[in-house]
Amino acid sequence: MSSSDSYLYALTKLPVILGPTAVFVTTALVLRYRVRTQGPFPIAAGLIKFNNSFYSVVSLWLFYAILSSRMTASYSVDSAFWMLLPTDAVGRIAFHLSKFYEYCDIFLVLANGGQIGLHFAFHHLTTPVLTYVRVLQHYDGWELFAILNTLHHVLMYAYFGGMSAFRPILRWTGALQLVVGILVEIRIMSIKLTDGDTLWPNMISCLLLTCYMVLFVRDIKMEDEAKKETKGNTSKEDSVNGSADRLKAD
Repeated sequence: MSSSDSYLYALTKLPVILGPTAVFVTTALVLRYRVRTQGPFPIAAGLIKFNNSFYSVVSLWLFYAILSSRMTASYSVDSAFWMLLPTDAVGRIAFHLSKFYEYCDIFLVLANGGQIGLHFAFHHLTTPVLTYVRVLQHYDGWELFAILNTLHHVLMYAYFGGMSAFRPILRWTGALQLVVGILVEIRIMSIKLTDGDTLWPNMISCLLLTCYMVLFVRDIKMEDEAKKETKGNTSKEDSVNGSADRLKAD
């Protein structure tokens, strides 16, 4: 095993997953305190737009990587083509590690003086656990949700990067990935019940996805209510743009 492989392998262990989560919470609290006492960081707004555009491209690569791993023959990780046609293992690791990078969303929003909602925070804190359980350890049937999730992220981050045309479909792609993910877990559990296999990984996944779905629907309702309340108001655009951030939790 090469040194780079060993490093990636270490990042897929549960203690290492919990470590960054602790650092994430600490950093978020420090940023919130700093902004409250000294105001937003001047460069935060620009970094947010750049990060959204960048991560939309990353999500597109992840979408292609996961999809291609199901449609093409496997290549060695040492192959010159691995970044374009990765193995299933590389795709799973990349998808898992991307959930740590998404912590940048929280940091940049706080640095810009924004507020973090319940869905936004809960989702970012728990997705590394979800991917650890269902993408790294017990990964049968993981691809469908991951493909829909990365496709949703391509559109969502592109929208927040400035491509407003994608906004009308975000609630549908966001809901689709969660509904399909839940149905896949239920289907796999029904098969495992017949075969007598272990159910707890799928139960954890189903529970987390259901929580995301409940919070997602809650945010959609709050956004619709905000639109109604601000109809005809001169501050309507700012209010709607603020509520739109809730869509970014998925």
